[in-house]
Amino acid sequence: MKFIFFVLMCVSVLLSGCMSSLERKLHENIAEHREFVLYGKNDDMSVSLMCGVRESDYKINGYATEIIEFGVLTVTIDSENIVKENSEYILFVGTEKYSGMFEINPFDESLVADIKEIVDKNANVSVVIKLESGDVALKLQNVDSDWVIDSEDCFKIVADKYKDELKKFINNGNFEGEIYVKIMNDEKDLVEDFYFLISLYGRTGKSINIILSPKTGEILASNTNV
Repeated sequence: MKFIFFVLMCVSVLLSGCMSSLERKLHENIAEHREFVLYGKNDDMSVSLMCGVRESDYKINGYATEIIEFGVLTVTIDSENIVKENSEYILFVGTEKYSGMFEINPFDESLVADIKEIVDKNANVSVVIKLESGDVALKLQNVDSDWVIDSEDCFKIVADKYKDELKKFINNGNFEGEIYVKIMNDEKDLVEDFYFLISLYGRTGKSINIILSPKTGEILASNTNV
């Protein structure tokens, strides 16, 4: 056991050494990091399971606080005739089972639930949606099969491409800001077309917003206010 711990410590030190100082500062000031998304759909609905970490005191204020895990299950129903109230889910991840009630998102009326864990994305994952009209079963799969970058690569890309802008967030050696790395899609139209939205917010009003293509690694759009 001591040997394994020693090996893990060495790997951690080596990985840390490979990071630039700016990339390390970004990792140390995470407000939200959506690590991966699992997705499935049928003719009536689409289902996603988004996993990652976010600060426990979730506020856009330039201060990154203690982070916690999340696993948000979201169901977007196309039909207006399906009753959404009192809906439940049963989520299977390998041999693990999660269950509970959905809440209705007041902004888009999707069904949402947080299992508060990062699951094994390589396991067999399926979900049963229990509606008033009957049960719906779907298999969820990782969406990154044709991606050339993942959410972890976003930190390095930002640190490499926005060196000068990031340095303006630093005061007396401290990074005075927080970073959000989100995996997004258009839930109404292009539901399978995902992209990265990276946002940095400073304590004095500075901000950087970047949209990245996971399929090419290309910066599609950006806006800086530093």
